[in-house]
Amino acid sequence: MHPMYLKPDGESLRQGDIIDREKLKPALKGHQDYIAWRKDFEGYCVITQACDLVRGRNVDFIQVAVIRNLLTVFASADTPTQPSKKAHDFLRDVLGQEYNKRGFFYLRPEQSAGISENCVVDLRTMFSLHVQHYEEILHARKLSMSDTAANKLGWMAGQLFSRVPTPDWEELKPDKRDLEIAQLFERIRSVPRREAAEVAVPLEKYTQSLISE
Repeated sequence: MHPMYLKPDGESLRQGDIIDREKLKPALKGHQDYIAWRKDFEGYCVITQACDLVRGRNVDFIQVAVIRNLLTVFASADTPTQPSKKAHDFLRDVLGQEYNKRGFFYLRPEQSAGISENCVVDLRTMFSLHVQHYEEILHARKLSMSDTAANKLGWMAGQLFSRVPTPDWEELKPDKRDLEIAQLFERIRSVPRREAAEVAVPLEKYTQSLISE
């Protein structure tokens, strides 16, 4: 088993738990029919933080993201498909489980859990299940993530949804930017250099100031 995974253990759900698609179907009936219908969703992943999933401290709703095949995802119109630097860098970030604007968290292959070689947790495609389905979700759990992997998953979700909307700064044209950099260097060079002894407080002087206080 890949080090990012653990065998399911304990009676509480955890962030990063991998949920079997077929076993969760009964819990989806009625209010998540569309999710259940999508056969290209290969499974689900629990996104709610582990501390909120401990029995007795449950939140009202459990956040779950879908698991998708990366090759299928790349068939979408707004994803780079040609071997360009942009596409290369995007795939590098995905495979390295680094932040990417599409919110894809790469799942290392684990055939015993039905995770194919090219799967991702799609953090932009999430849904909620009421805590009344806790036992059904737990029963459908087929794999857990290690603390390190789960923490990185949570970090990526935070990065994706905690962005602050701000207007873009006006971009300087290259010639103006280079001029500004040159001017800054001129100002930096004009500042008198000081030795470490000039900015450090002598120990005896520091001690006397403490006594006087």
